Amino acid sequence: MKTHLNKFYKLVAKKPALAQQFDSIVEAKDFPNLAVKLGAAWGYTFTPDELQASIEESTAAGQGDYFCLPIGCWQKI
Repeated sequence: MKTHLNKFYKLVAKKPALAQQFDSIVEAKDFPNLAVKLGAAWGYTFTPDELQASIEESTAAGQGDYFCLPIGCWQKI
């Protein structure tokens, strides 16, 4: 649910320790699974496809080696 995804973004923005868990990501393909897992742990339900759509909405065309969400950007590896 997109509403849950947006609420999860707000939670991550408020909780630095939660945001830091995304720093462990080595490959961009691992990001959706970690986000879905962490979201579920906090009671938020959303799918990897919803997250991918959000990434596409938030990442500027020509961003190159990065992908972005409302909570930050990460380098694609």
